[in-house]
Amino acid sequence: MNAADENDRKLTDDDLFVLLQDAQRGDSAAQDAFFDAYETELLIAIRVRRTPLHRKIEETMDVHNSVVRRLISKWKDYSFAEFNAFRGTVRTIVQRRIKRAIERFMAEKQAGEAAALLRDETDNPHPKIETREFVQFIRSKMTASEQAVFDAIHTEGMTYVELSEKYPVSASALRKQLSRAMDRITEELDLDEE
Repeated sequence: MNAADENDRKLTDDDLFVLLQDAQRGDSAAQDAFFDAYETELLIAIRVRRTPLHRKIEETMDVHNSVVRRLISKWKDYSFAEFNAFRGTVRTIVQRRIKRAIERFMAEKQAGEAAALLRDETDNPHPKIETREFVQFIRSKMTASEQAVFDAIHTEGMTYVELSEKYPVSASALRKQLSRAMDRITEELDLDEE
């Protein structure tokens, strides 16, 4: 295929906007056609916003699939006056998705480092007792089920998937449970500092 044929196949913003509106009305063929036509632009939007850290923790297609799922699940909630408004919404979703992935990674990394202190697996042969006490303090703010998840993940080295096989809960639910606990404790600590 030559460049002229490729340009003939490329849809204009107006064409994409019509497909988008049809997809939002529930036309599954329009939805498929829209995402086929918009995929390259979406991948570029994702790649431009990825940081070097994000590239190490998540694949571009994971973000792509997550953004597409979010758009499809919220079709009826969105109203766009023009195609550029849709682009802006997609950019915002992509930025938030990448930010959340990095925040989740950093929280897990910090929790893992704290757990290493509890297991005496640090490079420092004399870890500060204050750090251990702080980890114990954080654990004391958790419910029994949150402590069990924290210990399994960060002390025993289990993955969320392995833990989900042990309990009748999905890996995602376990991750959210621990994430909410850490958020709650962080908020409590911020209140105490004021």
